[in-house]
Amino acid sequence: MTQPITNTAHIITLADGRELGYAEYGSPTGTPVLFCHGAPGSRLSIFADMSQAAADRNLRLISPDRPGYGLSTFKSSDSLLDWASDARELLAKLEIDRCKVIGFSMGSMFAFACAYALPQHIERVAIVGAAAPMEVEGVLDGLSTTSCELFALARADVATFSDVINSMASDGSAVFAAMTATMSEPDKLILAATPQAFTNDFNATVASGSQGVTNDLVLAANPWGFLPAEIKCHVDLWVGSEDSNTPPAMTHYMASILPNNRVFELQGEGHCCLYTHWEAVLDALLEPRDIVETA
Repeated sequence: MTQPITNTAHIITLADGRELGYAEYGSPTGTPVLFCHGAPGSRLSIFADMSQAAADRNLRLISPDRPGYGLSTFKSSDSLLDWASDARELLAKLEIDRCKVIGFSMGSMFAFACAYALPQHIERVAIVGAAAPMEVEGVLDGLSTTSCELFALARADVATFSDVINSMASDGSAVFAAMTATMSEPDKLILAATPQAFTNDFNATVASGSQGVTNDLVLAANPWGFLPAEIKCHVDLWVGSEDSNTPPAMTHYMASILPNNRVFELQGEGHCCLYTHWEAVLDALLEPRDIVETA
């Protein structure tokens, strides 16, 4: 069994002077995979068993904190494509020319942005719990009432929305409690199985405040500013049938517009199917390009 690396506190300085924190997992010399965490989430969203699975498949996972999360300096953004610029700098610093990408939950938007803006660097994408542009009719079907209300507030009144998120995200335990209260039963079981790992991740989420989460959710609530339909690389779309955070309607819409994709709908699973199907996600990501079936 390959011994995985778990280096959780790297920092680079970006061209504009901001710091970008990241962690590495899996094999230090393996095929690079950029991981885009959710909201909440952080560079610590990869747990020990996930790192081992990556090492066993000779994958090098690079898991950065987005601005305002963990070790990364906050920067207010009105475009998902700003993250693609940060990702380009990170890949250049690490001397990575080509990589695969995994996007989880709200991190899916940022994975899509990288695939759109960095086609010369991104060769394949796996999305688990896809977000979709919320102005599209029907994509909110199945979204929890709490989430619908929060996103409506994010569109209407950012200042009040920021206060609400701040009250819910004082520390990792508060984030964990808020997540548990709104998620499906399959997800509650997953959160309860490894509460400390999730709490550590959520502590990193709000280590320097909740601005990062707030900004990401405001971006999610508004038009994305690019056309996912123009993404050319292959995209695997994974979703749990019981997901009420990024419901199947979102995945089905993204599948209808992405030119090169497959959908894996997992019956009886919830939003956190990343953690129950991680090895399958990696195996699909590693399939030879010439045997991939496109939708």
